[in-house]
Amino acid sequence: MGFSDIVNVNILGKPSSCRIPPVKVRFKSSTVARKVLKNQSKLKGSQCFVSESLTHPRQEALNAARDVVGMRNAWSVQGCIFVQSGDQVVRIKELPEVVLLSCLQEARVLANRQESD
Repeated sequence: MGFSDIVNVNILGKPSSCRIPPVKVRFKSSTVARKVLKNQSKLKGSQCFVSESLTHPRQEALNAARDVVGMRNAWSVQGCIFVQSGDQVVRIKELPEVVLLSCLQEARVLANRQESD
């Protein structure tokens, strides 16, 4: 992988002295993009991160899922959103499914409280 695999680079937003603006990179092939996403964990501890570009409805669903189950338990792979709830991993397709997941999560919490009382 090298510079020849990059088709386009766009700076999103205006540069400022307090923060570095996000950059959107478009690759020649989805294979290269997947390699980059697969190796994103190597950036831990740095101020850089990599994420895929999602459609607005899917980004809303991902954000809502992260609000329900936490940042580490909701992610996207090739435009599909996955949520880990307990020991199960569930694929989320639309925002209403996140609402349902939230209700199930709340029901589990209430059940656990009743068992401990």
